[in-house]
Amino acid sequence: MNFPADCPKAKDIAARFMKNPNDYFTFIDTPGVNPTNNNAEIALRGGPVLHRKISYGSQSIRGICFSETLWTITETYGSRAKIY
Repeated sequence: MNFPADCPKAKDIAARFMKNPNDYFTFIDTPGVNPTNNNAEIALRGGPVLHRKISYGSQSIRGICFSETLWTITETYGSRAKIY
């Protein structure tokens, strides 16, 4: 991202980094910590995104809410089943 020096977003990012610089590099010192957010992205790709593409999405707000709820329950159950 290229932000000008007077950009509020750039100032916010810089301030957060300066406040907790070590938080951004946890993956270097801690085994098993992924440096990216790919696990969340992969979880979304595997279910909801492919379902939306195959079914051409939902035709109503109610349908969208139903799909979101169903996929949230499914993904949460699946991730917890792996832990236990």
